[in-house]
Amino acid sequence: MSAPLHHCASCGAPFARVRQAQRTCSNACKQSLHRAEKCNAGHSAASEEPTEPSRAQDRPEPDTLTRIWGPQRLSEIELRMLGLEPTGLRSGGSMLYRRAA
Repeated sequence: MSAPLHHCASCGAPFARVRQAQRTCSNACKQSLHRAEKCNAGHSAASEEPTEPSRAQDRPEPDTLTRIWGPQRLSEIELRMLGLEPTGLRSGGSMLYRRAA
């Protein structure tokens, strides 16, 4: 006789329990579920009140640069795929790029 299948509380995949209290199919799902429960501890959807938007949301995103190490520049195709544009700046052995608008 085969053991009844239970559904993982994290990913929903069916699995056979090894222990009676087992809720997840793997250690990775166990850790993921623990983190999700830890983040949601003390928060209930019914008691949430609307909050004012923070001032950080009103500020424009700063112009951040991306550093890519290597002796050569990226090709035009690579730049388009990554959504970057060259700045012409170098830092040590790397080139600096910014997000394309």
